[in-house]
Amino acid sequence: MEILFNSPEDMIPPRCIISKTPNAAQRVVFSYEDKPNEYPSTPQAFEGNPLEAYYDKLTSGAVFFRNHNGEYLVVKSGFSKDMQSLYVLTIAAYTYQEVEGDWIPVAIAGLPDQISDESKPDSLAIVTYEDGLFVHDRAANGFHPTEELQEIFASSTQ
Repeated sequence: MEILFNSPEDMIPPRCIISKTPNAAQRVVFSYEDKPNEYPSTPQAFEGNPLEAYYDKLTSGAVFFRNHNGEYLVVKSGFSKDMQSLYVLTIAAYTYQEVEGDWIPVAIAGLPDQISDESKPDSLAIVTYEDGLFVHDRAANGFHPTEELQEIFASSTQ
C-alpha cells in the first residue's frame, strides 16, 4: 500500500514549524520565527515503515538539509536503539569567511582551495515520524566539537 502525505496545519506536532519540504517539520530551536529548512531526502511516498524509507535515502554525501546558510551533507545515519528514530550526522558544504567585516557563509564548491573538515560546521539531527510528518530535531543544541557529536551518535544508535 502506498502512503502519500497530506498533513493539515492543525496536525503539526508541538513546538514545530512546517519545513519547506512537503511532509517535513522541524522543532523550534530558538523561536517561532526560526527559518524553515528544506529536507530534500524526505520520502514523499513509501510503503511500510516511514523511518526505513527515510534511512534508505540517507546515503553518505546526500543533502540532508538546506537552510539560509547552505547545505548539510550526510556523513552517516543510523537507527536509535529502540528503532523509533533516526540519527543523522552531517557536515556543512559551506564555511564562514570574513567579507568587509562580516562573517558570511560561502559554499565550499566555489572556493579555490580545499577546506579541512575541522573548519566546517557540523550537526547531529534526530528524525522521528509523528502525526504523518517527518519531524527533524537537533540532538544537541549549541556548537559542539565533531568528536562529541560522533560520541553521541555512537552511544545513541544500534
